[in-house]
Amino acid sequence: MLEEILDIRNVQRAFRQVTANKGAGGTDGMQTDELPDYLNANWQTLRSDILEGNYRPHAVRKVEISKSDGGRRMLGIPLSLTD
Repeated sequence: MLEEILDIRNVQRAFRQVTANKGAGGTDGMQTDELPDYLNANWQTLRSDILEGNYRPHAVRKVEISKSDGGRRMLGIPLSLTD
């Protein structure tokens, strides 16, 4: 199943979704417009690390966002992909 998740077409689709949602950078400081160059340079290594169990995700950036009813909710923004 991981092979299907890590299919480059899935990654590209996820990237399009993030940019359509105006995704923000995570705790690594990488902005979404920097991600394509990073993936072009590092995709094969990153994919291998994930498949081999060597990739360890980092902390998620926690942000409070306003709700239409006046309340607030927490939103988690993960790292782009850097280690």
